[in-house]
Amino acid sequence: MPLKTSVDSLVRVSNYRLDEAREELLQRKGFLQRMEEAVEALDLALERERAFVQSQPEMTVTFPAYIERYKQERAEALERVALAQQAVDEAQQIVRDFFLELKKYEEAQKAERERLQRELDLKEQIEMDEMGTQLHRRASRSRQ
Repeated sequence: MPLKTSVDSLVRVSNYRLDEAREELLQRKGFLQRMEEAVEALDLALERERAFVQSQPEMTVTFPAYIERYKQERAEALERVALAQQAVDEAQQIVRDFFLELKKYEEAQKAERERLQRELDLKEQIEMDEMGTQLHRRASRSRQ
C-alpha cells in the first residue's frame, strides 16, 4: 500500500465535502418539490371549491372572497417556490464547484503517484545497473 500524501488527504476531504453538498442538494430539491406540491394543492382546492359553488348556487356570494384568498395564498406559495428554486440553484453550483475541486485534486494525486512511481522505477534501475556493474567487474576479475 503506497504512502498517504497530503494530496490523498485533500482528495478524501474533497470527497466528503462533495458528498455533503450532494446531500444538501437532495434536501433542497425535496423542499422545492413540497413547495410545488403546495401550489398544486391550492389549485386542486380551487377546482373543488368551484365545483362545490356550481352545485350550490347560494354559495356564489362567498366565492369572490375565496378567490381573493386563493390568489394571495398562491402568490405566497409561488414566492416560496421561487426561493426554494434559488436555494436549489445555489446548491447545484456548490456541488459543481466541489466536483471541480475534487477533480483537480484527483489529477494532482494521479500526477504525484506517477512521479513517485517514476522515482521508484529509477531507483530500481539504478540498483539493477549497480548490480550489473558489480557482476561485470567480478566476471572481469575472475577471467584475469
